[in-house]
Amino acid sequence: MPIAVTNTAHFNLSGVTHGQQINASNTGIAGAGYVVGDLSSTAGSTYSTPDEVVTLKRFTSPVTVTADGVTFRYCLFDFAGGSSTVALNVQGDNFTGEYLNLGTDGATSYYRSVYGNDCTGMTLERCDIHDAENCIEDNGTNTLLLECFLHDSQGVSNPPDPHNDVIEVYGGDNHTYRRCRIGDTTAGVTATINIAPWFGSTSVQGVLIEDSFIDGGNAHLLVDLQSTGEIYDVQILRNKMGGHTNVGVFGRYAALQNSDSRTIDETYQGPSATSIHWPTTGDDLSTWEECDDLTPDNTGVTVSP
Repeated sequence: MPIAVTNTAHFNLSGVTHGQQINASNTGIAGAGYVVGDLSSTAGSTYSTPDEVVTLKRFTSPVTVTADGVTFRYCLFDFAGGSSTVALNVQGDNFTGEYLNLGTDGATSYYRSVYGNDCTGMTLERCDIHDAENCIEDNGTNTLLLECFLHDSQGVSNPPDPHNDVIEVYGGDNHTYRRCRIGDTTAGVTATINIAPWFGSTSVQGVLIEDSFIDGGNAHLLVDLQSTGEIYDVQILRNKMGGHTNVGVFGRYAALQNSDSRTIDETYQGPSATSIHWPTTGDDLSTWEECDDLTPDNTGVTVSP
């Protein structure tokens, strides 16, 4: 039977305590007990009816959401895309996506699987998002990714020198990524999580990454202010990291590319535009895990950014 899904912003969906437990079998339609044959194929369209609930669809073309309060449950986006394809463009506020699959293998994947397009309150729960140049571009406010599986970004728009990241945070406020598995296996990825506002005076205010597993990229995280705005209040708490980074750039075990030379705060000092809160002692420290194939094997060792 499918798992009953409710608004789970503050509690576990089914006993998961850390993103290291997240995988393809407990996310997407499979995690809800469905198979592709249970879905109805339908062309993508613009959803403009407030509070509409869409379930059990296999989309054959891109989708745009402009209305507020729309919910998608148990849906699959696996149509062939290309260099400019955005599979799910979220413009309306308070969008919820539960147990979605987005992505297709190879050069027919998407430029962006999910685009949080200046929206407020986008929540993605137990979604499996993969094989896009950018699995998520999050420019919204009050975004929550909860127990999602985000993996295997690949260059689509400009091979052979792709600028691909699993998550791009280029604007907006209050981004929370909780109990997710965020990883990559593709060499040349800029960063698994790229926090880098670059346009005009755009700022990013508030990024909390907690209880998640992070792997891949040139570095696992990039914090790089390129606009005339600011990056405020970045917190990295209780994560596990795999250490599989691009050897040709930083070598292995590159947790952070700290392009702005921000100070690292052991204790939280409140919102800051010049530091990152990343404890290396106490209950909120992060550790290296799933790296027994690397030399040295740092499994269980505290991550020092």
